[in-house]
Amino acid sequence: MNDSRDPIKRAKRARAEAEKVELDAVDAWFREAKAALDARTDLSDAERRAAKNALYLEVGKRANQGLGRAKRQNTAPALMEREARERLAAKR
Repeated sequence: MNDSRDPIKRAKRARAEAEKVELDAVDAWFREAKAALDARTDLSDAERRAAKNALYLEVGKRANQGLGRAKRQNTAPALMEREARERLAAKR
């Protein structure tokens, strides 16, 4: 069967692309937050370690949320429905 017509393969590709986008967004947020944390000079060593631990926990939370969102929004039925809506909107 032609890959472009197989909804499962298209959904897998769409999911992989969405996961990459989500993880890139988390990475960009992490780099910005870490730079802001490193720039702070008013923190003691213990406070800095605690803030970094909280930052890493937040990165994990955001990454899991993003991957879950990518998985939910890019199933084969969801992809087919989205494409059908796009085709209907293009006809109008």
